[in-house]
Amino acid sequence: MAESFIQAIVDSPNQGFGDFRILELLLTCVGHYQYEVADITFNFWYRLSELLYQKNVQIVTDLFKPYIERLIVALCRHCEMDLDHEGIPDGDDEFGDFRTRVSELIKDIVFIIGSSACFSQMFHNLKSQSSIATWTVTEAALYVMTAVAKNILPEESHIVPEVVQSILSLPESTHIAVRYTGIQLIGELSEWIDLHPQFLDPVLQFLLSGLQHQKLSTITANSLQNICQICRDKMTGHFQGLLHIVQSMDSFHLSNDAALGLLKGSALILGRMPNEKVTEGFKELCLVQVNPLNEVLGQSVENKPKQGSDSDPTIWLDRLAAIFRHTNPTVVNGQIHPCQTVIHEV
Repeated sequence: MAESFIQAIVDSPNQGFGDFRILELLLTCVGHYQYEVADITFNFWYRLSELLYQKNVQIVTDLFKPYIERLIVALCRHCEMDLDHEGIPDGDDEFGDFRTRVSELIKDIVFIIGSSACFSQMFHNLKSQSSIATWTVTEAALYVMTAVAKNILPEESHIVPEVVQSILSLPESTHIAVRYTGIQLIGELSEWIDLHPQFLDPVLQFLLSGLQHQKLSTITANSLQNICQICRDKMTGHFQGLLHIVQSMDSFHLSNDAALGLLKGSALILGRMPNEKVTEGFKELCLVQVNPLNEVLGQSVENKPKQGSDSDPTIWLDRLAAIFRHTNPTVVNGQIHPCQTVIHEV
């Protein structure tokens, strides 16, 4: 019924067939204890956001703000995991798929209330119940904040600093799912961190700690890649630290995609360094990949590595390609490229 009247709801809000009691009924469905019931309403909210975006009349959009705020709060509750859940969030099961759909929906509708307002709403809700909030409530709020974090204005200086500091202060005893989502949120705030460099060092220390935890290492590497990519000009002083991480990368149990992302981030930073340092750094990055390749080449035919195994040479070749592709130093006409001699050696 709601989808049948959606055009009337936008064209004549709260009048005739556009009666907002339809929205109240939908929010009742969203508030049902079974998330599958809420899922049924998603198409309506998608269509509503599309029509409001096309109409582009702020005074009309503002009429829907209270309903979208209530929708997001209800969706946040549905994103809460079971209290007895162990380990990191599982994105591959049915509930994980639902959480992904929630994230995509929030990204689509958040313009109606504003990303900063949504971010603040989640954080204030957390603060208001901090003494009684379970880890599941905290994780769900961080998850919703992660969905809108990239749209937060980098100039924001009231809520985001408090959120970032709270995440950086999470004790080791915090449930691993909260730490996982907190790390993910930090990575999504990379543009904000770029404009607030006083947070860069503590953020890097926080992520280094995450890398050393097997279940957190891949999401940490992804967040670190985001920060390297966005904050590359401010990260040049941290290249040696990144190089040490790359040299120990296989001890962190990273997925291959995360490892490639970390190399990409390191190469992007290397390209911002003075050319005399680029050659040395480029050589060090390449050696980490070339040495295992040399070992493979030195093996006998009987010990030929299997495709997909840890000794599969395509892993190291892909990593070398990532380094080559993303190391782009500034070279003026007539100047020898600082990576040329290293490439010849490789």
